[in-house]
Amino acid sequence: MAGCSPRVLLVDDDATTLNTFRHLLTESAYEFIAADTGKQGIRLAHTYEPDLAIVDFLLPDLTGIEVLYAIRNACPRTVTVLVTGFWSLEVEFESKAAGAHGCVSKPIIGDEVVEMARRALETSVRAINSSEVEERSTTGSRILESHCAKRLIGIIGSFVTAARDERTIRGFGHAMGISRGGFRNWCRTSQLRPKSVLDFARGLRAVFYQVQNSSARLSDVLDIVDDRSLRRFVTKSGGKGLHLPSTVEEYLRRQTFISDLHFIEGLRTQLSLQKASQKISPPSGAPNDR
Repeated sequence: MAGCSPRVLLVDDDATTLNTFRHLLTESAYEFIAADTGKQGIRLAHTYEPDLAIVDFLLPDLTGIEVLYAIRNACPRTVTVLVTGFWSLEVEFESKAAGAHGCVSKPIIGDEVVEMARRALETSVRAINSSEVEERSTTGSRILESHCAKRLIGIIGSFVTAARDERTIRGFGHAMGISRGGFRNWCRTSQLRPKSVLDFARGLRAVFYQVQNSSARLSDVLDIVDDRSLRRFVTKSGGKGLHLPSTVEEYLRRQTFISDLHFIEGLRTQLSLQKASQKISPPSGAPNDR
């Protein structure tokens, strides 16, 4: 704890919330510091290393999830709680992936503020004093990582039959029904680069499309305009020149987007369960013939 009193950082751009929390927490003998932007909150966390950081989900410059990750990296012993007026299962899941102790719905009224801080800090103290904390943390991280990986595998498997190629994470997320932030967090928790996962999914879809449509050209399956970028993509896909691998299995073995063998094996299982043999419709709005 910071000195004799626990130090609490609140990151919220609402002046009423800042004043209310300041009053209630200082009255209860907490040391209080506040920030009204995500970047300021991260700076204060670096400087003061608070015992508890309470972070709003919607901030003017960053998302609360981004702030949680930054605080976890800078101050791993700081307990974090996300507060939001827009609670959903996805928001709660993202907060847990970012290391938050909890995700609390607004409004938080009166004594609820102090009780929230007390419970979060008590949980932290119990964890620090427990000889099993490291094992639990490792196990929990593995479970969360596995959960995120399974979700990624599921949406990649679905993208195989998507109507068109998607060049951006935003477009991919829209097509698959997942927010850009959610997709990035799943990738981060699974220790995968979002761009690599996107390119892997695009390459898999392209190969599967050509397997099902032997006369299909690259321009039918990949929305890549310039020849140099296209050749580079094909090479990373395990192909040569302008020729992708001839089978899905060959693609899975040769591609260099993702090297995690457990992830690849999980995708093999997913594709097998899907019995991914239906014909893919030509992408709508495909790029012009080269």
